[in-house]
Amino acid sequence: MNYEIASSEVVFFLGAGASVAAGVPDTYSFVEEFIKSIREPNKKTIEKIVRILKEWNEPRVDVELLLETLTKLDTMDDEPLLQ
Repeated sequence: MNYEIASSEVVFFLGAGASVAAGVPDTYSFVEEFIKSIREPNKKTIEKIVRILKEWNEPRVDVELLLETLTKLDTMDDEPLLQ
């Protein structure tokens, strides 16, 4: 058997959270960083949305859920069920 591997055949498989060790926030702590970066009056609105999501969903809200919620709120006029 030939066990030589060409460099083009090498694949690195990194799972979710692999960048955390490098100091990149995970999807939950990114929400907190996002909130810190927002100025008033929008900051209070985002904090309220996150608080409601925590009550409805889970104790922790990730950035994907927050962005999906913000997008739905922004386009709710196009969503018949949200009107």
